[in-house]
Amino acid sequence: MKNILNKKVNLLLVFIILISINLQAQKIRRVHYSEGRWLVSQEGKYGYTTDGGRPITKIEYDWGDDFYYGMAMVKKNKKYGFINKRGKLVVPCIYEDANRWNGNSGTVILGWKKGKVNKRGKYTYLEKVYKIDDGFPNGKAYGLRRVKY
Repeated sequence: MKNILNKKVNLLLVFIILISINLQAQKIRRVHYSEGRWLVSQEGKYGYTTDGGRPITKIEYDWGDDFYYGMAMVKKNKKYGFINKRGKLVVPCIYEDANRWNGNSGTVILGWKKGKVNKRGKYTYLEKVYKIDDGFPNGKAYGLRRVKY
């Protein structure tokens, strides 16, 4: 009698665990598809999966963009970086602003300096930028000012 009761309790526990796993999996929402990867969302955070749903990143980013030329811009703790299609963060999330990847590089802003980063994360300085605080969404816009050194 005790053996049958233990089996029923174990079966009930397995059933509860399966339901909770299923409910958690349902919370992950596919947002957008690009270059063979899904941008997914769960509880306000973003990550990436393959076509088949295999995760390539944790769901840890505050925001994520589509892949362009094999790279996707991500945002974490109000800073931007880039991941590759394997999910590796190749350009760390240290930049105040960034633009989508274009060809072999991405444009970034770091400390009021505009630059380019390559797929190895190497930063190359281009020019200074300044901030315009009036009349733009979120009160910010960046402009370029050429400065000779």
